[in-house]
Amino acid sequence: MSAAQSSSSKLEKWAIEDFSKIEKIGEGTYGVVYKARNNRNQKIMALKKIRLECQEEGMPSTAVREVSLLKELQHPNIVCLESVLMQEGKLYLVFEYLTMDLKKYLDNQRGRTLIPEKTRSFMYQLLQGLLFCHTRRVVHRDLKPQNILLDERGVIKLADFGLARAFGVPVRVLTHEVVTLWYRAPEILLGSPRYSCPVDMWSMGCIFAEIAMLKPLFHGDSEIDQLFRIFRILGTPTEDTWPGVTSMPEYKQMFPTWQGLRLSSAIENRLNDEGMDLLQKLLIYEPSDRCNAREALEHAYFSGMDKSAMPARTPEKVWRPQRAALNVVENMALQQRLSSLHCIHNRPVLLLLLLTEALDRGSDRAAYTAPESGTVPDSCAAVAADAVSSTSTTSSTSTIASPSRPPRRCRRRFLTLLALLGGLAAFCEYLIYYAALLACTWPALPGESPLAPTSRSDGVRVMLLADTHLLGWRQGHWFDKLRREWQMERAFQTSLFLHRPQVVIILGDLFDEGKWADDFEFRHHLARFRRMFRVPDGTRLLVVAGNHDIGFHYDVTQHKVDRFEAAFHLPAVQLVSIGGVNFVLANSVAFEGDGCFLCRRARVELAAVSNRLRCAFGIRLGDACSEEALGGGGQLPPATAPILLTHYPLARLDESACDTVASPAEGAAAAPGDSRDKVEIIDGEDSAPAAARQTRLRPRWDCLSAEASDTLAEAVRPRLAFVGHTHWSCRRRLSLAGGLRNLTEYTLPSFSWRNINSPSFLLLTVSGGAHSVAKCRMPRESTVIGLYTYGVPIVLLWFLWPCLLSLAASVCWHCASFFTAQAPWRQADDKHL
Repeated sequence: MSAAQSSSSKLEKWAIEDFSKIEKIGEGTYGVVYKARNNRNQKIMALKKIRLECQEEGMPSTAVREVSLLKELQHPNIVCLESVLMQEGKLYLVFEYLTMDLKKYLDNQRGRTLIPEKTRSFMYQLLQGLLFCHTRRVVHRDLKPQNILLDERGVIKLADFGLARAFGVPVRVLTHEVVTLWYRAPEILLGSPRYSCPVDMWSMGCIFAEIAMLKPLFHGDSEIDQLFRIFRILGTPTEDTWPGVTSMPEYKQMFPTWQGLRLSSAIENRLNDEGMDLLQKLLIYEPSDRCNAREALEHAYFSGMDKSAMPARTPEKVWRPQRAALNVVENMALQQRLSSLHCIHNRPVLLLLLLTEALDRGSDRAAYTAPESGTVPDSCAAVAADAVSSTSTTSSTSTIASPSRPPRRCRRRFLTLLALLGGLAAFCEYLIYYAALLACTWPALPGESPLAPTSRSDGVRVMLLADTHLLGWRQGHWFDKLRREWQMERAFQTSLFLHRPQVVIILGDLFDEGKWADDFEFRHHLARFRRMFRVPDGTRLLVVAGNHDIGFHYDVTQHKVDRFEAAFHLPAVQLVSIGGVNFVLANSVAFEGDGCFLCRRARVELAAVSNRLRCAFGIRLGDACSEEALGGGGQLPPATAPILLTHYPLARLDESACDTVASPAEGAAAAPGDSRDKVEIIDGEDSAPAAARQTRLRPRWDCLSAEASDTLAEAVRPRLAFVGHTHWSCRRRLSLAGGLRNLTEYTLPSFSWRNINSPSFLLLTVSGGAHSVAKCRMPRESTVIGLYTYGVPIVLLWFLWPCLLSLAASVCWHCASFFTAQAPWRQADDKHL
């Protein structure tokens, strides 16, 4: 289709003064058709004048339908609407001019025989135009030779779309009085309340036979005579030939029974075998079995003709039109019809029509159907229904799709709804982590400026978290498991992407049910952990064991310890040196002093680590620092005080010992007069509440015993300790055994959303002699729930507002009808009607 044809909604802007009438070429119920000359371009055109002075009916619905449909139906085999003019109460439709209609052409051929090539050419062009209409969901409903025009070149064009309708527009029933009687399909004659494209195909079959014979095939003078003429030739239909025919409203059991004639003899053998086959397929009783336009074009009857000479080609697929809004002419048409409502009930009808029109424009809602009889007088209801039906046809023609698919704008609105809901879900499940964690940056070492998330520094960048507690199959609800693990994975992976740590340390209780899990369950837990907490190349992941991973000291078994250590290549005590910083990872379950197998092995490993650290500082010389005694190739770790990493906190009575403030450069020398206790607040929503601060902690359950704490502290002599287990945030200072130096201990809250108030983790920038700690808070669960709670209803309200407007229109209609029905002047107005 050409570019000019594709711009269907663009009409020429002319005035009535631009035309000179030549002669009258036709006259109908609503107006006159003139042959006229366009004074601008000297082209001959057809000028259809529609009278609007009929106050009882206003603008004919046929005119509104014809304008609205022809704006969209631009095709070489459909008459072209050039312009629409409105002047002095008259509507002018400007069409291209064609010399005659098919009826006149066939009358001129009487006594002759139309050559078969001409018949095939006419039928092929008619089917081309009809297929174009049907693929755009338009049924012509008035196909007859008088509504088919042709020019001197033999180009055929469909015309007069005044009775056409966009099928799929949801009206209750379709009008029976469509299609001139001789070309009316039997389902319409029998009163079928619903019909579609097959009625046009029946009309096309009748026209085909008339072109071949040069006279009508079924020329009845009444509906019953028309039915009987069809029955005489095709046979009286039965349930076998037409399922459901006996249940049609106008079917009578006393219909005469005709066996039918040979169709070839009925048309006087004017068609060849292929033509007869096509005609028989067009004149099938059952509408669903009737040949459609595309099948007809592909029939063998047209196989031998030169289709390249035709003015149009068969469309490859169904066209999906764009919505065309009502233009000024159509708005004037609606106003004209509304102004013609003389009955006193026009007030509620007017209100309803205006609301319905607003819904049609805003959301492609279905056409309004007139109220039941008795609500308003029939004449008023008919005018109102016709006005809105015409308007809705205008606004829906280009958008209505097949009955099984919603209108295009409705689909677009639904897709917008899905996009908004998807955007809300994407923000709550993805983007909110970026929004929260972008505010978190690497803390600067003393004397440095704050670092951007991925800035380089001389220190080692460490991300610390604790107590991930991946739920198992025994105690974890599936939805809680899904929700919590998704939130942890997104927060962890987002932080990895934004902050690019060199080391990630998880302080125990990786699994919630590791101590109860059998080997199969443990492998499943391990696979989930590795998927969620995967790290990129260049980032090292370190973990320590917790009581939920292997069990408490009194029920730990060799098998549980072996499978955990094998999974993470982790002994009970391990010294790791990264970037000049020493980290000591200790299994705190192994230091309870009750003689368990793990405790004995852990003390041996702790002694070896202590020996390496002392040798690095030069405290122990001789054979103790020999290559054989040190192991590991005899290399000494850096001579820096280590950082202790365990699951259990060191011994404490309760949470009240936690500080409320902390220095961002803990471990660095303080400037004279500088109070390091007034810099960074660490107490907050993730610390223990006031009621829990005084609760006593049980040694060996909630924290290490004093003996185990002293053993670890004296062996390692750490400068910092990072621990977990309590699920509360805490920072405190304590003295090592023997009072050698002060130690700062950080307790991390649970990384999982088990800590619902404010889940968090720590970023540590550390060098050989200084460190700085910053806390990163993850999004609160209440924030995400709040976004869903308020966001989803707002989006749904936006989507449903046309339905709410429609409901308001219905309420207004009923209220207005009720009040006007009680008016004292209703009786006089009814007499006028």
